[in-house]
Amino acid sequence: MRYIGNDGVGAFSIACYYCPFVFMIGNAIAQSAQPIISYNYGTGSKSRVLATEKLAILAALL
Repeated sequence: MRYIGNDGVGAFSIACYYCPFVFMIGNAIAQSAQPIISYNYGTGSKSRVLATEKLAILAALL
């Protein structure tokens, strides 16, 4: 409170409140893509593995 005041503490609490939501979205995308990548890796379909990874990374960035 002494360094950033009421407004700073409020902004920090809002940032800390929204960080888990961003993490949850990225984690959900990674966990959803994992079985698809694993299956296609097992069948030897490298092109589908790369396509799934590319789509998952794109979705996470958006």
